[in-house]
Amino acid sequence: MAQAQAHVIKPLTPETYPAWLALAQKHNGVWGGCYCSYFHGDTQNTVKNEYDRPTFKQRLVAEGAAHAALVFDGDAAIAWCQYGSPDELPGIYHRKQYDAGETRPAPWRITCFFVDRDHRRSGVAREHWTVRLS
Repeated sequence: MAQAQAHVIKPLTPETYPAWLALAQKHNGVWGGCYCSYFHGDTQNTVKNEYDRPTFKQRLVAEGAAHAALVFDGDAAIAWCQYGSPDELPGIYHRKQYDAGETRPAPWRITCFFVDRDHRRSGVAREHWTVRLS
């Protein structure tokens, strides 16, 4: 029996953005067309409401202000996990409660975790993120 090709993890960069975008578009922008931009704020060079969501995300990637670990199966991105600093990802759910109760805030956040519907329940998340992001 032939062994399946191992998945490869790559960072979200201008070079990997097209593969990330293809995955997001396959799922209609994911989470109601968010394109993993909901938790991001404006940057010095990019104002969120001046761009559609894919373009906003692309600009953040180009600026180095958007980070994700992408799982590739060959040339196709099949999953991602968005992470970043609190400054990079200021928008979080229940912010008031978080700020009120947190005495030692983490220096980073994970705000989006997504696996392509055709690869779910196959161990992609367990295989990569439980080991590599811990």
